[in-house]
Amino acid sequence: MMYTITERSEGKYHIKGSKFLSFLIPVKNHEEIRAQLRLFRRRYSDATHVCYAYVLGDERFYSDAGEPKHSAGAAILKALQQHHLQQVLLIVVRYFGGTKLGLQGLKEAYFKAALNAIENNQSIIPFQPMKLIRLVVPYEQLDQFHQCLRQVQVQVKHWDYHYQGVVCEIVIPENLYKQFAQWKE
Repeated sequence: MMYTITERSEGKYHIKGSKFLSFLIPVKNHEEIRAQLRLFRRRYSDATHVCYAYVLGDERFYSDAGEPKHSAGAAILKALQQHHLQQVLLIVVRYFGGTKLGLQGLKEAYFKAALNAIENNQSIIPFQPMKLIRLVVPYEQLDQFHQCLRQVQVQVKHWDYHYQGVVCEIVIPENLYKQFAQWKE
């Protein structure tokens, strides 16, 4: 089972003088990820590194941001995957403390910082994949369609009246797609 979060959380980890600040943030799209990264890079412009990983749908990505290749970002992503998190961005900010940690030490430090933010999160919930669909509902089937809408969690994005019926865009849980497929445009 996959999980997501509704609220952000923070964590800290210290080792050999280095300070790691971690931030777990719910995200819906790449635009939100870019905005958060810009914000954190500005806010922590004095930090040695601002590394991150995210899981967005089927996409997994990480950045070592100047740390040795496959060290920081891979460790952050590992923490996200270990907790089966989806639709999240995890940023770890590092302030170098003067003592090199070595590759394994770096991986462990970033992983522990990431885990700290995850474990501090109080809003972890089961993830429900959603799907945006465009439908055309003939007027004679509108009552049946309204009945379906009342039975499930649906977000109506667009609703317009046309000669052939109501044209709408709705966001529904993926597992309910078949229930609405008869009206698919």
